[in-house]
Amino acid sequence: MPPSPPPPPPPYQSDCYGRFDPDTRAKINILPNDKTTSYRRLTEAIDPANIPKYYGGQLDWDFPDSPNLDPEINKMLGFTADDWPVGPAMLQGDDLVAVGKMKDGALRRTVVGRCGGAGAA
Repeated sequence: MPPSPPPPPPPYQSDCYGRFDPDTRAKINILPNDKTTSYRRLTEAIDPANIPKYYGGQLDWDFPDSPNLDPEINKMLGFTADDWPVGPAMLQGDDLVAVGKMKDGALRRTVVGRCGGAGAA
């Protein structure tokens, strides 16, 4: 009798999800491809005013628009979303750093803002 075939691999998201510790898994929600269910689940944690219209919310924002930042965050960073870097960015300590690769292949690590803004004490 030939050996049984191996069981099928788990779905991609389940495989990734299982790699996180329980505390991290509790913070991750993989939403279904159903806008009604997704909207209901999003509103359990997010005010509809902060959910993009595409997902049924009230926020007038579409990918790849610049972030729609609250005035308090603009003040804290010392610039507005119009000044936000094109491409990926991350917070590193108090700095907002534009990251990624340039067209010539060089790594980009440019500080574009600082929490507290230029005039912060």
